[in-house]
Amino acid sequence: MGHVVLSTDELEVVVGDNEPGTGPLSSHRPGYNGIWSLKSRHAPENCFVPAYAGLNFEHCYDDRFLAIVDRNEWVYEPRNAPMHLIEATEASAVLHQPLTAKTGVESWTRFQVEHDRIEFEFRAVPRREPVGGWLGMFWASYLHAPADPGITFLGDWPEDSSPTGWMKLSADAHGQQAGVAGPEPTLHPDAGPELGEAPPFGRLVYSQSCRRYAEPMFYGRPGDGRMMLLYLFDPDPGLRILQSPVGGGWSGNDRTWNPAWDFQLVTRPAFKGQEISLRGRVVYQPFESRDKVQRLREQWKERE
Repeated sequence: MGHVVLSTDELEVVVGDNEPGTGPLSSHRPGYNGIWSLKSRHAPENCFVPAYAGLNFEHCYDDRFLAIVDRNEWVYEPRNAPMHLIEATEASAVLHQPLTAKTGVESWTRFQVEHDRIEFEFRAVPRREPVGGWLGMFWASYLHAPADPGITFLGDWPEDSSPTGWMKLSADAHGQQAGVAGPEPTLHPDAGPELGEAPPFGRLVYSQSCRRYAEPMFYGRPGDGRMMLLYLFDPDPGLRILQSPVGGGWSGNDRTWNPAWDFQLVTRPAFKGQEISLRGRVVYQPFESRDKVQRLREQWKERE
């Protein structure tokens, strides 16, 4: 079973592994996992690129990442390693990826759908020692031709002690000033403001902006802008948010590029047998106001 359809009064969510789609989902390409399709009763078209996915587990890497020779097999290891849909109910699904060949990471991702939101919980265990004593993981969501390709977050400029305010992240090019870390970032020690010498597939992973987010959250406006896709996370010093203006490829019918709205978790130190986790919520609903975004963030923080 490669995928399952989870439906609520507001959403239709297709959760799938990294196998190719079939039937009505035959446009889905192998290698992309997570949320194959996300539709709302307010927006009946898939907000993600149909060939790809949202919350797609894209990279798993350590110190060896920039010395990769076999780009497809190594860099995009979660695409190439076997992944299975091991549990599915009317409202939830679990993806499991057994021990991977290169980084030796085993992982599980649980999706729980309720009303207009998707709760997700990611757990990973490195079964071998990460090279360099740290481990990075990266997720990409490929948006289908939104009128506004950027994402919005609450942040500041630490160097100037500026007040916290709403900021837009919309990179000029893939991997240029494209990543935003939190107040206490956990980054690769050799990553400068821009790692220009990195190959194209590595630039986004290491790219940094001088800004910092104040809250672990961001949102974008899919499609014509009437809807909002809001990402909320538990705090973690290794969490970064990123954006690529071209990550989802060219949409010929729309004569525009499909952006990628991404996030990343860098765990330092990381060691064999350690359990690494990340919890979050994705809300897909009509956009009302930034005040509503703040209220949704408070609801997430107060849920327990």
